[in-house]
Amino acid sequence: MRILALLFCLLSAPVLAQSTQTIPFRRMSEPVMVQIGPTPQTTMIPAASLKDPMNGLPLSSFYVVNPNSVYVRVKGFSNAADCANIGVTETTGWLWPPGFVGVFSTQYPFCASAMAVSKPGFPITASTTYAPLEWSYGPGQ
Repeated sequence: MRILALLFCLLSAPVLAQSTQTIPFRRMSEPVMVQIGPTPQTTMIPAASLKDPMNGLPLSSFYVVNPNSVYVRVKGFSNAADCANIGVTETTGWLWPPGFVGVFSTQYPFCASAMAVSKPGFPITASTTYAPLEWSYGPGQ
């Protein structure tokens, strides 16, 4: 009987802690503004952004925000020649929807190529304006 009473108390007690949708992440660098346009845009990633300013060790993750009202394709490259010669296309790289926020492990890119992509319900027009993606590096995930 005591077990049932204890079980009832546990099940009827208010929840003291609830999980959130937030992914553990600590920003250690100022955001890198990755440029967006209707065609591939190249942004260099400062080497200092990829290292912990306290101990110089590589940071493991990046936090990204797509503040645009359109889908965005992004691809990181380990050398500048690939950014300029290959770049991102409408069918390659990460695809992030409008308003997307996420944390990913990083491959320590030298540069990033990004462009807006038209999707049903999210067209790109001549009057479409673009805000840069914000990438912040840190430990996490």
